[in-house]
Amino acid sequence: QTDVRDFDLLLKYAPEYPLVMGIRARRKDSAFKRMQSKIANSFRRMMTHDGATDTGCPLKILHTDYAKRVPFFTGMHRFLPALIQLQDGGKFYEIPVRHYPRQAGVESTGFAVQGLFCFPLDGTSIYQLPSGRE
Repeated sequence: QTDVRDFDLLLKYAPEYPLVMGIRARRKDSAFKRMQSKIANSFRRMMTHDGATDTGCPLKILHTDYAKRVPFFTGMHRFLPALIQLQDGGKFYEIPVRHYPRQAGVESTGFAVQGLFCFPLDGTSIYQLPSGRE
C-alpha cells in the first residue's frame, strides 16, 4: 500500500533523526478504516503524548543503536515514537508518503476490530515502561 521509492524521501532526514516515519497521505481507505485509524491514533497519542500523526505507515527508518534498546512486543511498531522519546529525548520526523489502496487480497475487518481490543493493552504496556529518568 506504499511505494518503496518513498524511502528516498525518508533517507534525507535519517542523519538528523533517530526515527523517520512516513505519513500515509491522501489515503483511499474506506470510511470505516479511516475511523478506526483516527480512534487508534487518538488513543495512542492520549496514552503516550508522543505527538506522532500516523504510526501505521510501514515506511520507517530507525537508527541501529536506538533499535537495539527498543523492547520488542506485539504491536510495538505503533509505539516507536514514544519508545524513541524515552531514550535520552530522542526525536522523530514524519514526512508524507504515497498511499495506495490494497491491490491483492481483501481487507479483513476482523483483524482491524481485533486490533481495537488489543490496542489498549499495548498502550498500557508502553505507559508502564520506565523512562530511565529517575
